[in-house]
Amino acid sequence: MGNKDNLTKRFMSRPDVFVNAFNYLIYDGEPVINPDDLIELDIC
Repeated sequence: MGNKDNLTKRFMSRPDVFVNAFNYLIYDGEPVINPDDLIELDIC
């Protein structure tokens, strides 16, 4: 099960994928979030 979690984390760490997912889920596909506006935070 941990392997799937690692794969998902790697996939969602791509700014274009993250932005597309959240724009689709939160903003009905409207391009509100831009990948260039994201910053990476290390919270672990």
